[in-house]
Amino acid sequence: MSNNIANQFETPVLFYVLCLVFYSINAADIVAIGLAWLFALSRFAHAYVHIGSNYVPMRLRLFLLGCFVLIAMLILAAWKLASV
Repeated sequence: MSNNIANQFETPVLFYVLCLVFYSINAADIVAIGLAWLFALSRFAHAYVHIGSNYVPMRLRLFLLGCFVLIAMLILAAWKLASV
């Protein structure tokens, strides 16, 4: 259980920073919000699998989904910052 809580704090720090960037440059459009929701859902699903069946291949897929969403958000934020 404590390992699950530790895992929940690995990638969200970057997520919080990206959300603040989108908000501060007034670029929180439907794409950014959709990606943010997808990241949040991937974290919820990751925690559910970790606490439940703890099937590692599924956990890895969900973790990687969250990482890829963060990369997409990072690219989108950089693109929005370049156009400001």
